[in-house]
Amino acid sequence: MNGSWRRAVRRDMDPLLDFLLLDETSRVGFSSRFRKARKSHLFFVNRPNGGPVRDAMLLSEFGLVIPVLASRERADAALRSLLSDLPCRVTSLMGTAGSVMALEGLLEMPPSTAIDYHLMAMTRPEFQLGMEARKAAGREPAGDSWAIRQAGPEDMELLFPLQKGYEIEEVALRPELFHELNCRGILKRCLKEEIVHYAEREGVAVSKAQTNSRGYTVDQIGGVYTRPEDRGKGIARAVIRSLLMELFREKEAVCLFVKKTNAPAIALYNGLGFQMKDDFRISYYGI
Repeated sequence: MNGSWRRAVRRDMDPLLDFLLLDETSRVGFSSRFRKARKSHLFFVNRPNGGPVRDAMLLSEFGLVIPVLASRERADAALRSLLSDLPCRVTSLMGTAGSVMALEGLLEMPPSTAIDYHLMAMTRPEFQLGMEARKAAGREPAGDSWAIRQAGPEDMELLFPLQKGYEIEEVALRPELFHELNCRGILKRCLKEEIVHYAEREGVAVSKAQTNSRGYTVDQIGGVYTRPEDRGKGIARAVIRSLLMELFREKEAVCLFVKKTNAPAIALYNGLGFQMKDDFRISYYGI
C-alpha cells in the first residue's frame, strides 16, 4: 500500500485516541466504538513517519465505515487503495459530510441513498446557563400527567411500541421491510448498554430518548420518539431535558444529528440549547 494509510496496530492506539479527542463532538461515533474496543472493528490511520495521527477510519464487521478526515484533500490514492483492499464490502458511510463525501468520491459506485443531517451540540456550561435562565424566568415546566423514568431491561415490552414507531418513521429506508425480531434485538442492546429515559402515562410509554454513542467526554443522543397522538405537548422536551441532566453529570458535551428536513425536531433542539456544529451525512450502498 502506498502512502501513510495503514491498519492501526498497538503502538497507534494512544495517538489515535489523542486524535479523536481533539474534536470528540464530531467524532463520537468513532470514539464510542474505539472505547468499547470491539474485536469486530478495524481501525486505520494516516500517520506519516510515526508522528501524530492526521486522519483515521473505522470499519465494522457489517461494512459500516466512519471516516475522520482532517482535510478532504487527503482523500488520495493511498486511501483509495486502502478502500479497495478492505476485507468486506462497504455497506454505509457515516460521519461529517466533508469526510463522507470525500470517500464517496473514491468508491467506484455512488451511494444508493444518502441522507443529510445537521450535527448539533451543547456543552455542560451552556446547559447549566440555560437551566438557570429558565428558572429565573419562571419557565421551568410544571408537572403533568406523565412520569419520567430511566429504563432498564425489564422495560422491554413497555418500550417496544415506541422503538417500533421510531424505526419505521425515522430509520427504515423501506418501512415495509420492518423486521420485528431485529427491532427487539436493537432495543434489548440499548436497554443493556445505553442510557434510556422515557415518559409514562397510565402504564403506557408515550415518549423516549436515549444515548446511542457514549464517548470519553461526549455522549450522543438518538432514538428520540413520541407517539403521534402525544406530540406537541412538551413531553419530548421534558424527557430529553431529564436525559441531559443525567449525561452532564459525567460528560463535557452532548451532541445529536437531525435530518435537515425535520423542522419540528430542529426547533425542539434549538429550544433546548443545542447549536449547529457541522453537516452530517449517512450514505448507503446497495440498500
